[in-house]
Amino acid sequence: MKPTFETSLKYFYECLNHSAIRNSQEKKAMTYNNMGSVFLDWNKLDSAKIYYLKALEYYSSTNIITIKSMIYANLGSVNYKEKNYDEAY
Repeated sequence: MKPTFETSLKYFYECLNHSAIRNSQEKKAMTYNNMGSVFLDWNKLDSAKIYYLKALEYYSSTNIITIKSMIYANLGSVNYKEKNYDEAY
């Protein structure tokens, strides 16, 4: 079976359910970030931005700077693809 964007999202939604059961905010944030990347690759930029911002919400309460910087870089990629060059830095 060839992987598709829909298949990827299906598994990420399952991950979100498991993260909720285990009450793992960090895993939720990682999953939201990964979902944003699926939407970015799929060129659904509005959805990508929504999921990256959700990921950032969960990481805002932590001091995990490397993950936050990765999410900001992903948001920069969205802005770049949207030709919002001033916001893409």
